[in-house]
Amino acid sequence: MSNILVVVGSGVRNGNTDQLTDSFIKGAVEAGNKVEKVNLSGYLEGCKGCGACQINHHQCVIKDTMQDIYPLFEKAEIIVLASPLYFWSISGRLKSFIDRLYAMSANDEYAHKDTVLLMTSGSNGFYAFEQAVSFYRFF
Repeated sequence: MSNILVVVGSGVRNGNTDQLTDSFIKGAVEAGNKVEKVNLSGYLEGCKGCGACQINHHQCVIKDTMQDIYPLFEKAEIIVLASPLYFWSISGRLKSFIDRLYAMSANDEYAHKDTVLLMTSGSNGFYAFEQAVSFYRFF
C-alpha cells in the first residue's frame, strides 16, 4: 500500500482531466492504496524566487493554499501530476505548484518520490505531448 497524492492542474471541475484522475484514483484505491486528491483551481501564487524558504526552515513566505498541500506532499510516496495540455505544455497552475516545491528542497535536491504524469489534450498530433513529457522527465 502506498500513499498517493494526485495534483490536478486544471481549472475545469469535472472536465476531462478531472475524469481521467478520478479513473486513476478508482484503480489505485481498488489496489489498496491511500489517495489524496488536490485540485489547484483555488488560489495559488507562483514562486517569487526570493529564496527565503531556504533560510527559513523550508517555510514559504507566501500564505495561500500551498500551505495545505506541503504536508500532503511530504507524506506521499507517489505524486501524480495531472494537467490538460495548454500551449504544448502543462498548465500554469501545475507549473506554479512545481515551482513552489522549491521550499521543500535542500541543496536543490528533493526526497525521492515516484511520479506519474496524466494529461489530456484535444490534439491528435503525434508530437502534442513532446514538450510536456520533456519537462516532466527533467522534473
